Amino acid sequence: SSGINAEYGGFKHSGFGHPTHKSFILALTNSALGFFLFSFHVHEKTILIPLTTIMLLFQQAREPALWFTAISTFSMWPLLYRDGLAVVYLAGMGLLLTVTHVVHKMRWWFWVSMLGCLLLHGAEVVVPAPERYPHIHPLLNALYSAGHFGAFFCYFNYLQVSNQ
Repeated sequence: SSGINAEYGGFKHSGFGHPTHKSFILALTNSALGFFLFSFHVHEKTILIPLTTIMLLFQQAREPALWFTAISTFSMWPLLYRDGLAVVYLAGMGLLLTVTHVVHKMRWWFWVSMLGCLLLHGAEVVVPAPERYPHIHPLLNALYSAGHFGAFFCYFNYLQVSNQ
């Protein structure tokens, strides 16, 4: 068969020939997240653009949407702390994690990821930054968050291509 619905090497591109609401939202998510990850210079707040599109997938993909929300919020910690919004951050994350635990019953890997966030926060409080590397804590935050964002980018692209 030729055309968009053709099978190439065992990989069927069925989602591209018949667009749906979900595939449109996934396309928006993947382009926004790709722009965030591969732009030359982005601000911490730019993660709110892909977060907005991911929240549109909440009904179909609650676990990744909530996880992405938590990691996005964590990634903005250095900015929020610098702007004097630490209490708001802690209250918001506490509420998000409480509701996530009580209502949505997330899987263990979500909680392992959140434990990593907690350990990085603890390290920032307990371990002072060396004079040689004064910005080590924001750097570790950015690296941890970027690893998650890269994994989410792969996951959402997989969802879009596999039409799931």
